[in-house]
Amino acid sequence: MSAYLLPAFFLGVILRTTLYRDFSMPTLRHAWLFLLGVLAELFMVFLVVRGYAPKEVVVPLGEVVSYACILSGLWLNRSLPGIPLALLGGAMNALVIFANGGHMPVDPAALERAGLGHLREALARAEDGLHVLAGEGTRLLFLGDWIPLPGRVVSPGDLLLVLGIFLWAMVPSRKGGPTMKP
Repeated sequence: MSAYLLPAFFLGVILRTTLYRDFSMPTLRHAWLFLLGVLAELFMVFLVVRGYAPKEVVVPLGEVVSYACILSGLWLNRSLPGIPLALLGGAMNALVIFANGGHMPVDPAALERAGLGHLREALARAEDGLHVLAGEGTRLLFLGDWIPLPGRVVSPGDLLLVLGIFLWAMVPSRKGGPTMKP
């Protein structure tokens, strides 16, 4: 889903400057928490790719650290426009991942509808360490990846995250509220 976060941010900034004539960047307090969350993800990938640690151990642990940092940052910024939606989306994703032992379940039917049926075997083996094919033992699948998009399957939490980041980037957070240009 991170592939959609940057476009949502940039589209929000473009609309912010167009609709509100606001050329300032969106504010974000405690940005170091978000940076730490991203660094935890990158460090996790580094450890797995270099063979320093097994993905079965590193990925779930890395997800816990990453989500703890990012959700903390979102919580501390919850008064900003859009951030409550992003917080809810992130919490939904964290809940389903932790309920499934550190893995995000992916609905097999949604894989087919998204044109990704060829990934079924890789997901059955949890090759990326995070995503797994949903099955009988899957918990909270309604929060997992079951929404097919062209070339991708996303979760409801992913959609809320993207919408929240878009709104945060688009809506000025001044006291007195945004004023649209005529």
